[in-house]
Amino acid sequence: MSEELNQFKVIEGGGKPKPYRKRVRGQSEPLICKCGSAASVEVRLGRMIRDGKPEGGTKQIRCADCGTVLI
Repeated sequence: MSEELNQFKVIEGGGKPKPYRKRVRGQSEPLICKCGSAASVEVRLGRMIRDGKPEGGTKQIRCADCGTVLI
């Protein structure tokens, strides 16, 4: 029974632990295409019109120069 109580030992510390780097959130990064252009266009495909208003469809971001899908 005394072995169960003494299974943890206190050791001397070696100093302060290293501070963790803060995680950077919310910074935006530019979308750069394979062709080297940073210009992009948002496109919606498959839109429908109901009561005079566009709705639905899928959003794509494409390169303005070559038309490659970026996202």
